[in-house]
Amino acid sequence: MRFKDTLTHGTAALLAATALTVPAAAQPINLSNWTVESGASFEAFVLDEPFWEISLDRLSVTQRENPDPSFFYSDFEVESARVTAELRVAAGELDDDWIGFAIGFDPGERRDANADFLFLDWKKADQQLGALATVEGLAVSRVSGIAIPDEFRVRQDLPQNPDGGIVELARGLTLGNVGWEVGRTYEFEFEILPTSLRVFVDGQLEIDLPGVFDRGRFACYNFSQGGMSCGNITVETLATPPLLLDTWNDESYRFGIEAPGSWLLSDDARSAEQLNRNDASVFYSDFMLANDAVVAELVSVDNSEDDYMGFVLGFDPGETQDPNAEYLVIDWKKVSQSGVIGGETFTAEAGLAVSRVFGEPSVAELFGHIDHPTSPAGGVVELARAANLGGIGWDTASRYEFTFEVKPTSLKVWVEDTTRNDGPRLEIDLQGDFSATAGRFGCYSNSQPRVECANVRREALD
Repeated sequence: MRFKDTLTHGTAALLAATALTVPAAAQPINLSNWTVESGASFEAFVLDEPFWEISLDRLSVTQRENPDPSFFYSDFEVESARVTAELRVAAGELDDDWIGFAIGFDPGERRDANADFLFLDWKKADQQLGALATVEGLAVSRVSGIAIPDEFRVRQDLPQNPDGGIVELARGLTLGNVGWEVGRTYEFEFEILPTSLRVFVDGQLEIDLPGVFDRGRFACYNFSQGGMSCGNITVETLATPPLLLDTWNDESYRFGIEAPGSWLLSDDARSAEQLNRNDASVFYSDFMLANDAVVAELVSVDNSEDDYMGFVLGFDPGETQDPNAEYLVIDWKKVSQSGVIGGETFTAEAGLAVSRVFGEPSVAELFGHIDHPTSPAGGVVELARAANLGGIGWDTASRYEFTFEVKPTSLKVWVEDTTRNDGPRLEIDLQGDFSATAGRFGCYSNSQPRVECANVRREALD
């Protein structure tokens, strides 16, 4: 990776996801640094203390006892990854309880009132435990707060426990009511992404679950089942999938010189194209930037104009008409231009720049990156021009990939012309107070039709 010495983990991961390299085959992970977490029993019927025994080659672990819900969790976090693992209960074991895994687990969550993680468990057989009926089969459930063992048994939020609970999210497509077999090794594959979870067992898709899933540790899970082995675990980083843009919104300045922006979503909702020659317009996200890496593609296929396309950072809904507006615009002019708009002179230089927009700027101020004295309601202050592209205009039909590293005290922007494979190159590297970036991310067009913004991906920085 060309920039691995200077990029943070999140930015490097997003940049690496765009590379055309084939990852090396994942190797089984050494489990020596993994940790056990169980917590004391919550009930009068006390089960065994957990005993997770690591194999001599350090590649697998076996639970020797019949413990309360117990987790043997990784020393790393998993996000946007493919995880494979083997699961087996030794031949001759007579019990019929729960085996499985946990996803998004954080140290201490077994006793944390704010706990929130997923676990995938598999019961061998139906069982009646007093008033509780447990159901055989494979399921994925969500733990909130401090769940008690009975809630793990039935995968439910029970009224006698006000401090937490469990909600079953999905059952296995073919194994939802089928128990596991002793002496058989099962191969699990997890495809863990921020907005989806898919689980395969022996190559068969069992769980296909959309949602919002936080990063966290991966764990082997056991509840009251001796002789369970978990091992040969591999992890392979996956490319973060493009976001769906169908929950984004747009707004335009109301200068009345051009038409408002008109953003058209693609059929798969992975891209949006601004169709008009327009007053400056923003198509903005449904998420807030805080400490993030964002990748997005930008292209214009229109030869009739030579104006601005780009992005905004820290935008808030309504800021095109807000006297207190403050956000950043990274915009790119194809050709230099001078003129007069609304009685105000401006000079717009070809190239890529980052500027601070405040209040209610005029057309000339947005075009010229200036705070014009005749427009006291707002203005634009240019902060920096791009290191390589500061005086170079964009090319029609070239697809540019931008990578943003947005932090409260710094802003970095890399740009690659994917048509020519000439990057990514660091274009913007600013230090300072960027608290104004704590808002929405958006695509931007100013008097430039056929601007397409596509394949937006986001990852929280460490």
